[in-house]
Amino acid sequence: MTYSERRLAARTFLLGIILTLFVIALDSIGALLPLEHFLYDLRARTCQFFAPPPTDDLVYIDIDDQSLDAIGEFPWPRDTLAPIVDEIHRAGAKTIAFDIIFDKPQPGSDPTLAAACRKFNQALLPVTFDLGTGAASAASDMVLNVLRQDLELSAQQVIQALRDRGSAAPDLEARVQRDFPDALRDAMYDGIVAQVPDDPLPNPDRLRPILLPRTSPVITDSYLLRQLTAQCQRVSAERVFRRFAREPAPNEPELLRARRVMPPVATIGDASTATGYVDYVVSDGVVRTMPLFINYRDGLYPQAGLALACAVLNIDPKNRSQVELADDAVTLHPNGRDSIRIPTRRVQSSPTQRGGNAFMDVPWYGDPDWAAMYRRFKKNPHVLINDVWQLAQSRRALIVNNNRADEAIKPLIEVLRPDALKAYLDHPFAPEDYPVRQKLIASLFDEMRTQEGYMETYLAKNPDGFSNDTDKTMCRAINAAAEIQSRGPQLLDMIARQEKFLRSRLENRAALIGYVATAVAASDFVPTSLYPRCPGVIVHGAIANGILTGELWRTAPPWVTWLVTILVGLLTAAAASLLSPWKAAASTLTLLAAYFSANGLLLFDRMNLIVGVAAPIVAVAAVWSGCTLARLLIEGAQRLRITRRFRAYQDPGFANFIIEHPEEEEKILKGQTRELTICFTDLAGFTSLSEQLGPAIVNVIREYLTGMVPVIHRRGGHVDKFSGDGIMFFFGAPRPNPNHAADAVATILDMQLALQAYNRRLAEQNLPPVAMRAGIATGQVIAGDIGSAERSNYTVLGDDVNLAARLESANKTTGTTNLLTQSTADALKNQFLLRPVGNLQVMGKLNAVMTYEALCPLADYTDSQKQLVTLTRQMIEAFQQSRFQDCINLATQLENDIAPDKLAALYLTLSRLHQSSPAPEPFEAKIILSEK
Repeated sequence: MTYSERRLAARTFLLGIILTLFVIALDSIGALLPLEHFLYDLRARTCQFFAPPPTDDLVYIDIDDQSLDAIGEFPWPRDTLAPIVDEIHRAGAKTIAFDIIFDKPQPGSDPTLAAACRKFNQALLPVTFDLGTGAASAASDMVLNVLRQDLELSAQQVIQALRDRGSAAPDLEARVQRDFPDALRDAMYDGIVAQVPDDPLPNPDRLRPILLPRTSPVITDSYLLRQLTAQCQRVSAERVFRRFAREPAPNEPELLRARRVMPPVATIGDASTATGYVDYVVSDGVVRTMPLFINYRDGLYPQAGLALACAVLNIDPKNRSQVELADDAVTLHPNGRDSIRIPTRRVQSSPTQRGGNAFMDVPWYGDPDWAAMYRRFKKNPHVLINDVWQLAQSRRALIVNNNRADEAIKPLIEVLRPDALKAYLDHPFAPEDYPVRQKLIASLFDEMRTQEGYMETYLAKNPDGFSNDTDKTMCRAINAAAEIQSRGPQLLDMIARQEKFLRSRLENRAALIGYVATAVAASDFVPTSLYPRCPGVIVHGAIANGILTGELWRTAPPWVTWLVTILVGLLTAAAASLLSPWKAAASTLTLLAAYFSANGLLLFDRMNLIVGVAAPIVAVAAVWSGCTLARLLIEGAQRLRITRRFRAYQDPGFANFIIEHPEEEEKILKGQTRELTICFTDLAGFTSLSEQLGPAIVNVIREYLTGMVPVIHRRGGHVDKFSGDGIMFFFGAPRPNPNHAADAVATILDMQLALQAYNRRLAEQNLPPVAMRAGIATGQVIAGDIGSAERSNYTVLGDDVNLAARLESANKTTGTTNLLTQSTADALKNQFLLRPVGNLQVMGKLNAVMTYEALCPLADYTDSQKQLVTLTRQMIEAFQQSRFQDCINLATQLENDIAPDKLAALYLTLSRLHQSSPAPEPFEAKIILSEK
């Protein structure tokens, strides 16, 4: 790697580090949370390959649309729910939990449901908290403080009181109107608590003159009186609910606080054995985490899913030895099994609300369809509440049937067994005991059948057909008993089948009753990571399932994500700095895919570890795009600088080469010694043409040069300079070319062919033709930047450069079209037909150099060209061996057999000269040129 490449890579890598640190800073202030939430939800939906089967200890009792059609519009009367609770209890369920808030009293049916829950003796009845926001609490407190002093103030009077105290908020009236109802309820509640701190059942009539002294005794109904009654019920319900509070300990973490609570009414709440809150804490509208405990009035209350799991494990959430709270975990210690550590963390639930500890990540599982969430495990944990209701209805029908049986049996005993009537009335059968009734009816019928014709007299007869009242009564009783005797077994069989079904689904399990119907009016659906529209009861079930199975998600500390971000950022920066853009892009995509797969499948799915994805992905994208863009800009600036630096060069190929290979710039500017092939060309006849055309010669020569430059470029030649009609160019620099000699000779021959077309155009203008002479030399020369800052040129220096220039002129003497040196001929490797010319000593040189004329490519020569080369070689050999007469004879033969030739004439003249005036020994067979 060159210095310039190392410098570019270092700058790009440093930018990658800066961008990585910037992404970490963004992540630390929460700027990447929306993307992190999206990727969190994506993993929850797609990375479920290693999820274990769910617990068998939990069953959902669904209040669905079908159940609403069968039972009626929700909410149902509590005495409708009571037999459902009884049936769940009979089915052997270990615990029953409701996701229904029984906060509004139903005096006629509350005791019935309370009795059913008390009989169950393992009923979890939930509460709901007002978690509020910090801003709303501050606004409400202003109104609350005024109303605590006088509950009978109106909203306008509260506004005036606040203004008298100096409040000048521009939106004061709107804030008071908004907060007045809640503040009045809380102030009324506080007043009741202050007056009767220990009374479990506050009496509104006794508190009325104390809290509402200005309200006339004759008024029996008003908003304030209704609020007083409602808040007395609230105080009563909260005092029952308070028994589930856990006292906070000094070493326990700070929890999310609630402003107010909505517990079940006292009658029902008193029958419960546990409670849990069913509210949701959402971030960007999606439930992802849940606090396991909430602090309300310095009492800690568990989340419903946690409370349900504790009930299954026989754990009391209030017991610190069984439930341990710490900053990073809630640990359960059930008897007879290993402890369950629930990882928790601190979460800021909203920008305006104080956060809290003990938040767990809800461990979603199953298919992304809550109704078939266990499909992959071939389980169905859902039971329709209508199935339970139908069993309760069957049992109710059996009781009705038994009551009718009792009504039918009484007159039969009275007639057939009068002595047993008193015992029968004093010891009634159990309401559901049909077999004992069936047995008694059968025995009574058997007794009647002993009396011939007795049964036939009444059975299947119309009672109105008898005139005697006794006969009518017996007829009705016998027919009713016969009907009951046939219907009872059907009911018993139906109940047995329904009981068997429910027992198979509920025995020794926790039953969680919740609303899943799609009716808008009472919908309880929330968006979650796995289910976009999920019933709230499923959320509590997911929490309980995670605790019972131990499949709990743990969020890694932020520094883990930042460490990963640094690692992938550095790898991306290295790829963007050292590789080409396409390779860097491929490497970046591979890195992204590898990290996302490892994070989703290994960390998240296999290890239940949540490590951030947004920051690493953003870092990779930012570093790759930033470094690639920076690299392109730097290279573009370098390209522009090079273009400006070398704009003085005539050949654009040079600038293109430097732009493509900026690492070569330094070498070129310093100069390099390289083996090149240098060419000089000139036009014979140009002087006369110039004299004939005058200034118009400029256009003619422009046309000539315009046609020749592309021919030179075609084989990679670099045009050094123009000198009138002459061109200097070379091959092998700046772009390396191992075939520079062959390309140079081929280019000269191509230029000769192009000159023919040029001469035809001159002829069309009635202008004389021109001929081109070329000198070619190959050797070690210095190539580099020659010139000043204002004007510079990439050129070559050396003896072979001067030699090529002299050879171009030497063509005038030898009569050849081109002359090339022995070194050039050696480099051609027999690719061209070369005619030897002889040892020429050009002006300025002390030594002669063997030269040749290139005639054509070796594969294209003619017989005439071959004969020319043969005779010329023989002629030159005779001259070099001092056989001057043989040389004269061969020169004469060459002119006679082929054509008059200036080179033959030259050797003829030299041979005759040496014959007449012998040269000193040893003879130097060279031609000395006296002109440049």
